[in-house]
Formats: sequence, C-alpha cells, structure tokens
Amino acid sequence: MASKDEFGVEASGIVRQCGSDVEQVKPGDKVMLLQPGLFCSRVCVPVSSCVRLPAWRSLEDAASMAVAYGTALYCLTDIARLEKGQSVLVHAACGGVGLAAINLCQMLGAEIYASVGSEEKALHLVNTFHIPRHRIFNSRDSSFLPGILRETGGRGVDIVLNSLAGELLHASWSCVAEFGKMIEIGKRDILEHGKLPMDAFGGNRAFFGVDLVRLGQKPGAFASLTSRVMDLYEEGKISPIRPSKVFEACNVKEAFRYMQSSLHIGKILIRMPRNTNGLNVARSRRQSSLSPDLAYVLVGGLGGIGQTLATWMVEKGARHLIFLSRSAGTSDRDQSFAHELEIQGCTVVLAKADVSVLEDVEAVIRSCPRPIGGILQLSMVLRDQFIQNMTHKDWQDALACKVAGTWNLHHALQGRDARLRFFVLCGSITGVLGTPGQINYASANAFLTSFTQYRLQLGLPASVVNLGAVGDAGYIATQDPKLRERMSSGSVRLLQEQEVLDAFELAILKCQSRAPLRTADGTIRSPNNIIVGMSSTKSLTDLSVRPLWGQDARFSIYRNLDEDVNGGPALSSLSNAAAMRDFLALIERQPEDLDTDGMANTILEHSIKCILEYSKFAHDLSYDQVVELPIDSLMTIEIRNWSRRNIGVVLPLTAISKAGTIGGLGEVILASLRSKYSKT
Repeated sequence: MASKDEFGVEASGIVRQCGSDVEQVKPGDKVMLLQPGLFCSRVCVPVSSCVRLPAWRSLEDAASMAVAYGTALYCLTDIARLEKGQSVLVHAACGGVGLAAINLCQMLGAEIYASVGSEEKALHLVNTFHIPRHRIFNSRDSSFLPGILRETGGRGVDIVLNSLAGELLHASWSCVAEFGKMIEIGKRDILEHGKLPMDAFGGNRAFFGVDLVRLGQKPGAFASLTSRVMDLYEEGKISPIRPSKVFEACNVKEAFRYMQSSLHIGKILIRMPRNTNGLNVARSRRQSSLSPDLAYVLVGGLGGIGQTLATWMVEKGARHLIFLSRSAGTSDRDQSFAHELEIQGCTVVLAKADVSVLEDVEAVIRSCPRPIGGILQLSMVLRDQFIQNMTHKDWQDALACKVAGTWNLHHALQGRDARLRFFVLCGSITGVLGTPGQINYASANAFLTSFTQYRLQLGLPASVVNLGAVGDAGYIATQDPKLRERMSSGSVRLLQEQEVLDAFELAILKCQSRAPLRTADGTIRSPNNIIVGMSSTKSLTDLSVRPLWGQDARFSIYRNLDEDVNGGPALSSLSNAAAMRDFLALIERQPEDLDTDGMANTILEHSIKCILEYSKFAHDLSYDQVVELPIDSLMTIEIRNWSRRNIGVVLPLTAISKAGTIGGLGEVILASLRSKYSKT
C-alpha cells in the first residue's frame, strides 16, 4: 500500500550534516532511523526520525530493530495491551517482526504460541527461546487452528499477531478467544477487500489493522516508537534481531532472491558503501510526486480513465482528491471507488457540479479546505453527427464542458493558485487530425491545445494530452465495444492504461518546466502539447491499412520510421512489448483462438518476455529461471499492476499466489482473457 518512493522504512547510518537548529545529533553520530524512503545511500531526514546510538553500538544491530520492534511494540502494547499471563499466537515467528514479538512476549511474561514455515525454523525457536515444540505449528496450512484449540483446551488465545492471508487469515480469526484481539499486519486481504465472519465479534473479540507507514503520518508516532525501542535496548530488556544476513549494495539482487526463497530467519540487511562509484546504478526516469498537503481536482474524473489516474495519483502521494462532475456520487460505482481510495488514506470529495457553469466551479474551488495543487480537466461529451445533420445543441453540448469548462477553471483559480503545480487538459487526437462525424468534438479538443499555449504565455502552468483510442479504460472500453471492434479491425493500435499514465505524468512534469515558446529563429514551439496513440498494428505500407493519418503529409516521417511487422528481418527487431500488443490485437479480433491447444504456453512466453523487461524481480534472469521463480507477496502486486496495464485484465491476487511460480501464470492469464472476451 506504500508508494515506490516509500521503499525502505528503517535504516541506520552516520550523520554527515545537520541543520543549524538541530541539537539532538551532530555530524559523526551513529543513528537509527524510522521513516519511509530510506533504501538509498544518502538521505535527508527530519531529526524526529533519528535516535542517536552510543558509539559502541553496531550499525547492523540498529538497522535490524526499528521496524521489527516498532511494529511489535505498537501491536502488542499499544493496541493489544498485553499483560502477564495472557496467551499470544505469533505467525511467521522467525521473521523480523515475529522474533521481536517473541522477545517482547517473554519480557512481559506472556504464554507464546508460534507458527513457522519449516522444521528448521521451529528448531530455531526451540533452541533460542525454549518454546516447547508442541506449541509451534505450521504456517503453510490451517493445521495450526486445531493445534491451538488442542493446546488451549478449546479456548483459543488472547492475541493473534497475524500476517497470513486468505483461508489462513480466517483460521487465525478462529483462534481468538473471547475478549481477545487479532492484529493484522499483512496487506493482501486488505487490498483484496477481504471480509470477516461477523459471528465472532459476538464474543467481544476485536480486529485491528496496522500499517506502519500510515502510522508514520501521525505526528510524533515514529519518534516515540524509536525512542521506546532504544530505551528497552539500553535497559537490556530486548536484543537485536538475530540472525541477520548482510549483503553488500552491489549484491542487492541476490538479497531479494534470498528473501524470495522464504528460507531466511531474522533480518536481511543491505550495507551501503561510502563511495557509490562502484555501484552499477541505472539512470532513473524523472518521476512526478504529489503532495499529501495539497488538494487535486479531477473534472469528470469518475470514468474509466479518471479512476485510473486517481488511483495513480494516490500511489504518487496525493491524499486529497476532489471529483467535479454533474453526476458525482450518484451511483454505487462512484461510492465504491471513493471508499477504495479512502482505504488507502485518501480524503475524497464528490462534488456534484457542472463545469460549464462558472458559479458551480467557483463554489467547489472556494469550498476546498486545502490549497489546490493541480487540475486534471477530463470532461467529455460526445454528440457525433455529420455536419449536415448536427443541431446547434449537438454543437454546444460537445463544446461546453471543454471550452466553457476550461475557461471557468481558469477564472475560478485566479487568486487561489499560489501552490498550483499543474493544469492538465485531456484532449484527443481528433483535435489534431479531425474525424468524420465529430467536427464538434474535434473543435473542442483543438481549443484545448490553443488554450494551453495561452496559459503558458501568461506564465501559468498548463499542458494538454491528446489521446488516441484507449483500449482497456475509458469510453471505448466500457461504453462502445462496437467502436473498439471497428478500430481493431482497422489496424488502429489501442493505447494501454500504462501508456496513458506515462503521458499524464509527462504532462505534469511539463507544467513544472518553463521552456521558451519561441526558438532563437522565431519558430513557435508547443512543448506542452503531448500527442500519444498515433500508430498502427500494421505497417503503413500495407495496402489494407487506412488510418486517419495515413494520407496526412504531416505524418510522412512516420512512414520512414515504420517497420514492417508482417515478416522478414524487421520482425526480430520488434520489442517484446510490441509483440505482446500484436498478440492481444489478434486475440481481440479472433477470441476463439484462446481455446486452441497450447495457448497457455503462448501467453506465458509473451508474458515472460515482457516481464523480463518490465520487472525488477526478474532483472538479469534467464527465461528458464523466470519460469521457475516462486511468486511471493512482494511480486503479486507488481504482477497484477503489470497485467492490468499491459494485458488489460486484472488478475486476482489469490489466483496469482496460487499459480505458485511465474510459469503457472499462463493458465491464470488465459482464464482471465477468456472471461474478458466471453462478455464482449
């Protein structure tokens, strides 16, 4: 549930520089840190995230303690109020949090029950903590439930510290005694909107969810936890998490593979070098980040593309979203989506208003309790007619939301745009090319391009994304499947969700640059006019291809860059992503091919080739190694995001997990594609 920028929540290190007002630490001090974004060689953090270590303390020991003991301390003492003599079931007891929980339970005099994934781990608990073997159970299946009931005389335990998912979460819930508590530190069931049987609550049982990253947003929470952990450590009441296995930063790949093997006990640490020149560092793409302290307005943002962008914005750090639409909040779909964002920590306002009415827009902007950081103008109305049949109302309806609506946003923000970082308009390639039967819609989108230049000349942020046809989100995907079929049969390559997100991220970044609009020779530039989606699934030299831009002289360069994808040497030069798009386009035209023998293997082959390019966990692995790679909890979310954005299907997390290995994904993807095309 954390964003990529929050990777690495604990660390230890040596202070190099301090601000003028910092008194708690000084350069040269060893410190333990707890806050998101620490998986790096150097980092600037607030002093409240640091706890000074005695000079003789080990950095490796300190790095192992913050998250493990912080989580265990918060769960067992702050939430569960653990008392001497109470019973606790600790799942995954040989992980960092599990070992920390056992240390705290022994310190407080609790009765300990544990689950682990192997006999080696069970013996570690017996030999290190002297836990009786009959109180240690298997965490790989639900056999721990009858074991707990047997050992407790049918009563259950007072506290369950759970990280298991699916059926095992429900089995854990059944282990909770009356007046007991279950504390969930896993993420899978939360992300999948899992449900609990309500009858257990009748016994005064309680269920708590804990997200340490989210807890860090509470002022002073991390500082308090790290101080308490260090106090217990200095008093000799707890010990560092051991064993710990240390990898050098240059071997980080091996560290993740080792973690994915699920064989480790304790903590896995990465040691950063003082001199990073020897590291093979990939150049990172510039990425946008959104502020949790600002509000972002999405106009017409409750459709398919809008929901995709809103979810992405939350991943990028946004925590306050306002949806402005004439029908905002009136459907169960709107309410369900808002609830989904709220679960991720985002405040959502569904403002029922008409963007083409200035008073409505001003009321929404005025009512915003936070400064506005960005605008996404996504509104769209289609009134397609050939010009001889088009009424004045058809013309006005198509233009109102984009033309009047954009002007209204521009005016309503005056005096309230001090912290506005982007003003992004969603247009269409019809505004560039023109489309038969859409002169009104094309005119509205042409206006957006000109309006972007107007705002830029005023020194205000603005950019426009002129989208081609999007295949797996938005109007074509949900409202007009026949149009989708016609475009596919006409060799128009439909955009994928990830390409849309990339285009909008670029548009946001462009808003924050101030490139000149004229070159030295007087040529007018349009740096913030982004056009995406003008390509074909076939070569333009193919006589069967007649895309809208095929005869347009402005796009003659496209022919020079075009590759013949129908055979010959050019075929081998296709990127794996392009080959996947061609394959999916074929399936869309001929879904009956999904029932042919060997289709699962074909899908798997295309998928793995793309995964090898896309994924971090598969980096530098061979094809055969990826096939045998076990799927763990870190990979399931990445695979689901990849499949949603590149294949156009949402794979259930449970199905991904049950696949077992990457090689098992072929059948999972095939089943999802069959389900998708059986509905069209």
